[in-house]
Amino acid sequence: MLMPEKNAQERICPIMSSGTETVQCKGSKCMAWRHNEKHKYPQEQTGYCGLAGRPEPNPKEGEPWW
Repeated sequence: MLMPEKNAQERICPIMSSGTETVQCKGSKCMAWRHNEKHKYPQEQTGYCGLAGRPEPNPKEGEPWW
């Protein structure tokens, strides 16, 4: 899912976390983070975790999020 980097950093990284320890998303400091280069609003930089795959298009508007 596309989201601002500050929102992503509030999420738990499933790759780096273990059963006893949780690690927050590092956003652009992680090699898997992908910046959204085709965003409509460049002042709000968004991206997604590349390990989760590419975000799906928005089914309500019929156009991609990216």
